[in-house]
Amino acid sequence: MNNELLDTFKQNLTLLSQMPLEKVTRTNELGTEMDFSLLSSQFLYVQKIASRALQIDYSLLNDTKLKQITQVFDQVIAILNQIAKFKVTDANNQGDPIQRRDRMIVTCKDSINAFSEIILPYLSLINDDVKIKLNNQKLEAEKIIATLIEQNKTANSLLEAQSKVVSNTGVQIHSNIFKKQSDTYKKNANIWLGFAIAILIGILIFGICLLYGPIPKNQISIIYSSVARIIILASLFYALNICNKNVKSFRHNSILNEHRHNALMSFQTFTTSSEDEMTKNSILLEATRTIYGIQSTGFGDSDTDSENPIKVIEILKNITKSPNS
Repeated sequence: MNNELLDTFKQNLTLLSQMPLEKVTRTNELGTEMDFSLLSSQFLYVQKIASRALQIDYSLLNDTKLKQITQVFDQVIAILNQIAKFKVTDANNQGDPIQRRDRMIVTCKDSINAFSEIILPYLSLINDDVKIKLNNQKLEAEKIIATLIEQNKTANSLLEAQSKVVSNTGVQIHSNIFKKQSDTYKKNANIWLGFAIAILIGILIFGICLLYGPIPKNQISIIYSSVARIIILASLFYALNICNKNVKSFRHNSILNEHRHNALMSFQTFTTSSEDEMTKNSILLEATRTIYGIQSTGFGDSDTDSENPIKVIEILKNITKSPNS
């Protein structure tokens, strides 16, 4: 390929694409009656073609085809140079300047049309390349989007798994708290039960002593002895009553916390094995009822109030209510 010819052609294309419109129309110099403003649209059109023609890969052309293209383009450059040098009064041209201008306009339009016809097929190759590049970019974008979607799914799965771990950990922690409290209350109940048994044994021993002990002989001794015995028995029975209440209270609290521990453990088991939200909500309500509700243990004075609803359960009912209901 003739590289020198190709370089000259590209330089002329660059000069044409950068040429100011006023250099062709010459309205400021010639006035609106003698200017070349009729070439404005054609000139802007050929400038766009020149800019696009710079992107063609001319290595695919042989010298004959390249020479043909450059010859047609040189005609465009030549007529544009003539227009740039046009003068109304010219010693070399004695004809009518308007006719000379009109002939130059017609020649310029024909040259531009000839150049566009020969170069447009090669510009279509650029469009095909652009389409191929856009298609490749589209495929790459689709791959990136697919990767992002997959990563999003993975992230959501990890987040859900992490949430389950955190949730299960929280359930396990509170379950252990209830279990420790239950064991503590049970231990205290056993201690008070030991006190109650000891006092009961003391009452029995004191009763045996009264039964087989000596009887006072005078009236004053009988009164003193009776008052002392009544005070001692009343004190023992009062202490026995206190021990009994403490045993019942601690046993009641121990059983309640044992219920709460079992409720949380069963909640964790059922929610892990079920994916249905309605089922989980139902299990949550029952676990909440067990935890916050008043359970009948047989040791509490308020066992008859266990059927009364409490505010926490009613709040959770509203929160876990299905949107479709």
